[in-house]
Order: sequence, then structure tokens, then C-alpha cells
Amino acid sequence: MVTMDRRRRILDRGWVSVINGRIAQVGDGDPPIAERIADHRGDLLIPGFVNTHAHTLGCFTRGMGGDRFSAPSSSSLPPTSAIRLQMGEEEAYAAARLALVEMQLSGVTTTTDSLTSLRGRESQFDGVLRAFRESAMNGVFYRASVDRTDIFPARNYDSVDLAEAELDRLRLTWAGPRLDVGLEPLALHRVSDSLLADLIQLAADRQAPLALHGPYSKWAAQHSFRRWGNSVVQVMAHLRGLGPGLLMHHPVVVDDDDIALLAEKEVAVSVCAVGNMLIGVGPAPLPALLSAGVRTSLGLDQPNDGHDMFQLMKMTMLAQRSVRGEHWGSPGAMLELATVAGAEALGSQVGSIEPGKWADIVVMDGSHPTLHPLPAAVSNLVLASGPQAIHSVYVQGKKVVEAGRHLVWDITEVAGAVDDAFRACLHRSGLSDHPERLGSAG
Repeated sequence: MVTMDRRRRILDRGWVSVINGRIAQVGDGDPPIAERIADHRGDLLIPGFVNTHAHTLGCFTRGMGGDRFSAPSSSSLPPTSAIRLQMGEEEAYAAARLALVEMQLSGVTTTTDSLTSLRGRESQFDGVLRAFRESAMNGVFYRASVDRTDIFPARNYDSVDLAEAELDRLRLTWAGPRLDVGLEPLALHRVSDSLLADLIQLAADRQAPLALHGPYSKWAAQHSFRRWGNSVVQVMAHLRGLGPGLLMHHPVVVDDDDIALLAEKEVAVSVCAVGNMLIGVGPAPLPALLSAGVRTSLGLDQPNDGHDMFQLMKMTMLAQRSVRGEHWGSPGAMLELATVAGAEALGSQVGSIEPGKWADIVVMDGSHPTLHPLPAAVSNLVLASGPQAIHSVYVQGKKVVEAGRHLVWDITEVAGAVDDAFRACLHRSGLSDHPERLGSAG
């Protein structure tokens, strides 16, 4: 059992007792007498993964060019946006289930979600949060605002009044011990000065989590300098938006002063290596972030076109080595970023197998060849293995995945429902029934 506890203990004959969904005791050797026992002798136990950046509805339009970098404005509405405008509650529910199933099959038991708010399409949030509740996924859901972009029509822009009303409604309807709702100015180039300042103040007034897409590309960083004469991090500091309650996605184009300020203000950041590679914007300066003490974690993101946390751990390390040196990083450090560091970034009681935490545990099949030789199990877990080696996934001590089956939803039904919803949205948006033809080789 790889506990990821404060001492980073690895127990040869580990056992864990669970009471009311939380870990009560952890030990090594013979387990105590219990009302029920799940016998995983010979297997490898790790904490559930924590994904600190996601767009669950993004999987609904994958394959339609979402893997390509998009500038903040364009001459026509992107196909992905046209489809989003046709999605109602049931389509959002179908899409979110697909993303959450994929995550849980990959061992993710905690995730964030960033969903752009579209005026008149508020029911999309209810569809996504209904899927969260059914899946038992732990998470933080960010209601993301835009009012300065050509990606969506102006009639769908957000306002602080609507954001306030919807934050209160969504928290009252859906929030609970394992699920919170927060605010997000999607990115500085997607919001007006007034909406940005108002959302930061609203999050402070409501004590709500706050998120922001940071300087994920040279263009996004340059926009901040052209508009305000300073970096994204410095602008947020000026607006009093930096603090422990902020989660900044994609700290890619940041200098030493930005990094020092992120560390000083205890901002949490989400590094999204696969998403960055997919749109060709390069890796975040992970060694500098970690050396400075920035609260750093991993995000699957979308664009990514997949929800494989094992791939993310491996690619995060390899992306850094490809530009910073062959010896940087270790599998153990990647596992830490994907578990306990992610939990600390979100303030969630998960990420390690120790008393008081939620009993979110992934059981790896100890007989799977990708985990052997067994003395190198942690390295093999990150560099060789994958979701195919998962035997079971427990959330709050209840099994939600077993031998490739999702025990909450039927995978075949989830896939069929999302296909039907996608075709309906394609038809309503007037797009081709064969969206793969919309792209080009160049």
C-alpha cells in the first residue's frame, strides 16, 4: 500500500479500516476484525487521483478541432461553440457522465470542472452537477464567466448579477461535503475589466473558490502586457485576486517574479502537460514552481481528448525532461502531484491513505505485468502501467469500478446516450453529420 501520507510510507501488508466513508485506521500486518472485509491480497493500493483541471463538456466535442490553439477572437463561430449553444440539461448530463466515467475508470476520484456560463443555457450546469452527484465524484465546480470574446455571441455573455444569483442557486441545490461550487473569470482576455474585478470581489464576499486560466501561451501573456502593462499574475495581485482560494490553470509563461508572488500568496496552480502539448504551447516551468514552493498539481484539461491520469503523470515528467534535462523529476514526485498535492491544492480531504481522509482508494491488479518487477512498483505505476491494470476504485469506501466495469452507470448506455445527444446537437446547429471532415491535415 502506497499511502502518500506525511511520511510517504509504503506498507508491505497494508490494511485500512473505513467508517462512514472515512479512513479510521491504517496498519501493516494482520487486519482487525471488521463487519465487512474486501480482500485485495497481492494487489497494490494507492490513493484516488486528484485532477485539478477539467472541462467535462469538452469530451462532447472532441475530434472537432479542440486540439488546436484558438486565438481569443475569430471571424466565425467555432463548431465546438455552435454545439455548446445547442446543449440543454440532458445533453450536458450525457456528456458529463462520459467524462466522469472515463476519469473514474482511470482512478480519478476527485476533479474540478470549468464550465463556461452561457446566458440562457443555465440548465447545462444542472445536468453536469447531477452527473457529479450520481457518480459520487468529489470535486470543485467552477462557473466560468465570459463577456469579451467572439467564441460565443454577446447575447450569451455573463454578468456579475447573473453570476451571483447562479452561484447561490447552484450551491443551494448541489453543493455538499464533497462538492463545492466556485467562480471563474475564464481568462483575462475573455472578460472585461469590470467583470474581472466584480467576480474576484464576489468570490471573496461569498467565500467561494476562485479559478482562472493563466498565461497558457505567449499570446495570452502578451495580451496582459498590451492591455494592462503587466503580467497576468501581477494584474491579479493588483486586483487582490491572489490567495489560497485561487486555483490558476496553466502557469506556462511566468517569470521568476510571477513565481515568487504565486508562492508568497499561496496560490494553487494546475499544470496540464498533455493539454499543452496537444495545442503546442509548451510546458509550464515545473521545476521552478516546485523549487519556489508553489502549491502545484496536475490537470488533465480539455483539450486532451482523454482522461488518463497515468499518461498525464508520465507525460508531465517526460515533457520537462525533453526541455530541461534527462535527469529531472521522478515517478514518485509525479505520483505525489497526482494525489496528495492535488488534494492540498483544492483543500480536499483526499489524496492519501491516512486516518481522517475520505476513503478514496484505487486497487491495482498486483498480477498485471505492467507493475512488475514488483520492487519497482511505484516507478512501473507511472512509467509502464495504466488504467488497464486497475482492479477496483473506491469512493468513500464504496466500490464504483470493478474489473473495467463502472458500477454506477452502464458504460454501453453512457456511450449510446452521448452519441444520440451529439447527433441531435449537430442537427440543431446545422453542422455536418461527419464532424471529422470539418478539419484539415494542415
